[in-house]
Amino acid sequence: MERLAPVVVVSNQKGGVGKTTTVVNLAAYAGLAGLQVIVVDSDLQANATSGLTTTPYEHSIYTSAEAVPTSADGVRLVPAGSSLPDQVAPLAHRPVSELRNRIQPLRSQADLILIDCPPNLTLLPTNALVAATHLLVPLQSEYFALEGLSQLLAHVDALRQDHQLNLELCGILLTMATPGSPLSRSVEAEVRRHFTQGVFNAVIPRDESAAAAPSHAKALVDHDPLAPSALAYLAATRELLQRLSLAPRPTTTDPRSPGAMP
Repeated sequence: MERLAPVVVVSNQKGGVGKTTTVVNLAAYAGLAGLQVIVVDSDLQANATSGLTTTPYEHSIYTSAEAVPTSADGVRLVPAGSSLPDQVAPLAHRPVSELRNRIQPLRSQADLILIDCPPNLTLLPTNALVAATHLLVPLQSEYFALEGLSQLLAHVDALRQDHQLNLELCGILLTMATPGSPLSRSVEAEVRRHFTQGVFNAVIPRDESAAAAPSHAKALVDHDPLAPSALAYLAATRELLQRLSLAPRPTTTDPRSPGAMP
């Protein structure tokens, strides 16, 4: 039987926690590991789209599931094109399973699908949660972020009851950590105490390269592969593939590849 690609929604209702940065860089490293990856940009801000391509597009997942090439090897993109804002209001009158139905054919065309969605719990992220098989939560290393996490998980529980949601928590990824900061260490300890194995071992630090890479429409691996955040995302990708039981298939001996890691 053909294995369908897992669909990982990267979501947190709190803004500025690194959702799009996480989507773009996990996708890029998974592509470097020899996997075929599709990123679905379901955010009106379209930052995943602009972070992976400089080409303007009109279509979005709600008008066409066409996946276009990107600047990252092995990664294709269903963009948040200019038509996406016009698709939001009609979603209130459509089944929440519509996005799942639109993504389903893509699952046989890729090894991994990542969905980027906006920082709220309205129609776009709700549809993305229903469409996904796994949830990955980027969590900024500060205490207010914990409140947003609780609200997100409560929303998922409500969806699970109302829509027969089949969504597994893939993991929590700590982001924007300040190395050596007592606050970052304290938040990390609290999160690991509550969620134990659900938290990625990798922790993404703050650095300028992560902020600069999107302006070049590149992932960190192509912009500054030795940056601390790049190395952390490399480690996080390896963990993600392990959690999803996806084996790297590197076609080169590129030491940047997750498959090249010992």
